[in-house]
Amino acid sequence: MNGFLFGFGAIPVFSTGLFLPAEGENWLPLILLLLAAALGAYLLGSINSAVLVSSALFGKDVRSFGSGNAGLTNMHRVFGVKGALLTLVGDVMKAVLSVLLGLALCGYQYGGYTALAFCVIGHAFPVFFGFRGGKGVLSAASAICCLSPVVFFCMIGIFLLMVLTTRYVSVGSVTAAFFFPLFLKAFFGSLPFVVLATSLFTAVLVIFLHRENVRRLLRGEEKKFGQKEPPKDE
Repeated sequence: MNGFLFGFGAIPVFSTGLFLPAEGENWLPLILLLLAAALGAYLLGSINSAVLVSSALFGKDVRSFGSGNAGLTNMHRVFGVKGALLTLVGDVMKAVLSVLLGLALCGYQYGGYTALAFCVIGHAFPVFFGFRGGKGVLSAASAICCLSPVVFFCMIGIFLLMVLTTRYVSVGSVTAAFFFPLFLKAFFGSLPFVVLATSLFTAVLVIFLHRENVRRLLRGEEKKFGQKEPPKDE
């Protein structure tokens, strides 16, 4: 039986959520709950911690500096450890809340992975901040940790290996995203359609959001981990 936090079998109440139709029953209530979970996760994902922290603490929009990305890496590069830590806490919290909402409404299989995908969409295209957000790596990782810790730790291992060997955070992020659906398949075998579709979508989206990083890597212009980008006014 699928559950929360330990991959499978941890908390049975999250197995089905509020409603899971039996064979031959009306699926409309589940579809409506799934839409509610998707919308809730998107709105939570749209609360961009990097923009809020940079504006509140430093009076600047992090998207105006460095890579222009409203995410943890650019936040650390531009505003340092304090801003990055607050951004990390905010992004982790919104991802966990998104997953909890999805689990409560529609269960592990339907709601959990739908919430993962839509939280990342919200982070990348936040309705509250002109649809200019981050690349969704931290939000995706936090949600994956809730849904399947064993997959999360494998992805962290791949991420750290690539960052330590190349010193490029973007290389680690893209590689980990690529392996996400593969690790799910390796550990859990045959995947339900919803899990397969949302994991593939999330992986492709995160890789797509790193397209500019890939271009800079090919041109030799990508900044390595630890390089600072002072927040000078334009």
